[in-house]
Amino acid sequence: MESDPNMSKICKEYKQLPEDSQFIEKHYDELIFYKDIMLESMTTNGKEKEKFDKDHNHDHGYMVFESASNLFLHLSKLKPETLGVELIKYDKFVRDLTITLKLNGGHLFILDLLIQNKQMFDDFEKDKIKNN
Repeated sequence: MESDPNMSKICKEYKQLPEDSQFIEKHYDELIFYKDIMLESMTTNGKEKEKFDKDHNHDHGYMVFESASNLFLHLSKLKPETLGVELIKYDKFVRDLTITLKLNGGHLFILDLLIQNKQMFDDFEKDKIKNN
């Protein structure tokens, strides 16, 4: 997978994702899964771990990748090598992730925000059901 060279030319201002994008509903599990795996690999390699810990004092999320190109570089290392369902899911996730980042100017914080909002909504729904 190659990162889109036009990604860096995209307008740098944040734009709200269209309500019908459905990205989080389709890829919530993949967002969590790939974030955790990529962050784990960044924090287990000796010197890289020291640099990572020094440079990233905040809550670890997609923003630590600093750019869409860097995110896609790390993500490309996780591409399944064999044909099958996992490769199809991976390709669909990467395609939709590319579209999502293009729609909002390439800002990675939106991925962390989507995860956080989904978790808060799910917690709210659980509390609502529990209290009824």
